[in-house]
Amino acid sequence: MTSEKLLEALGSMDDRFIEEAAPVKKKASKMRIAVLVAAACLVLAVAIPLTVITLTNAWGGATGAAPYSAFVVWNGAYACLEDSTYINTPQTVLRIDNDTRRVQVIEKNWDGMYALYAGPDGLYSLIQPHDTGLLGLYRLDNYGSCTLVNDLSSLPNRQISNYQVCGDAFTVQIGQDIYCGKLDGELTRIFSGGLTLWRTTPDWVFAIDYSGHGLVDVLGYQISEARSVKLYTTMVENLVWISECNGSIYWNNLNDGFYCMKDADSEPVLLKTSEEMPVGAGIYDDRYMYLYSDKSEDPTEHGLYIYDLNCSLLSFLPAPEEAMLSYAFSTENDVYFYRFSGGYPDTRAISPSSVPVYYIEKALIGTDGLGWTAVDTSYQRQAPFN
Repeated sequence: MTSEKLLEALGSMDDRFIEEAAPVKKKASKMRIAVLVAAACLVLAVAIPLTVITLTNAWGGATGAAPYSAFVVWNGAYACLEDSTYINTPQTVLRIDNDTRRVQVIEKNWDGMYALYAGPDGLYSLIQPHDTGLLGLYRLDNYGSCTLVNDLSSLPNRQISNYQVCGDAFTVQIGQDIYCGKLDGELTRIFSGGLTLWRTTPDWVFAIDYSGHGLVDVLGYQISEARSVKLYTTMVENLVWISECNGSIYWNNLNDGFYCMKDADSEPVLLKTSEEMPVGAGIYDDRYMYLYSDKSEDPTEHGLYIYDLNCSLLSFLPAPEEAMLSYAFSTENDVYFYRFSGGYPDTRAISPSSVPVYYIEKALIGTDGLGWTAVDTSYQRQAPFN
């Protein structure tokens, strides 16, 4: 299996920013238990019929990235700030207010943006504006204008196949090399030799090295200490999820279970075997792990299982309808979910696979009051830009 195929299997971004490159076609992951994670990787590849609505003060004046930017499924699909979350779709950008939870449609004032990320002071994207033609990392202001932050002049070339931003960490993959640094600083090569960039968190960069015979090594680079460590080895089809929470590293290894490393020098601890938990895809944030399952032959067992970070079950929330849901992202107070299948009442609006349709309140986890609440997708209309 080549690193390019591995990149597709992970649902990661490919070479949208390579000049004169053909559009990349995403392929569905074949992981039988990781289908929910793959769902979130694929939904944004669907063409979305919509009428673009121009909004006043489009970016909401939001500053300061919440730590929950680290807990999203698909590279560049979401950017979580303190007061709002932005969803990057193929045609436009959506804004969800974290308090009112209303969805708004934003008109972009540029072309060529593929992934959208939250930095410490706003939104960032690797774009190539028409007026300058200079490919680089840009910060987007309240009205959608962009300011160059890093022109990537420190890199050997700009044939970028993947990039990620989380907090003030900026990682870029060029061919077989992975570079990392601050948003506006010089980038240093941290991995070489054909590794694939998997995930960036505020203090870690995770990469995958295909070692042959279907095996992959998962490696981590700790930014604060400028060192790399080998985390574990597994079959490529067993890769599901990896994340960093409160200094610990968590991952789901298909057919084994959920693991934790308390720090870079500790041994992995198996928190729960796969046999002890429902069949589904588990995603962590800094307080809970959310596992949505619809694989049981008993439909009463279909729904959301919520665990603490030691994999102790706190709540079970039955599925809201005959449809598969998929984790979307966490904010400080709420957790949002896609409807991956099923109908949608407003077919004239945005596709059901492009915007979260339900959320749960974290304050109600572990209580009888926990329930599904529909996201308001009435798309608040405001006056256009002046």
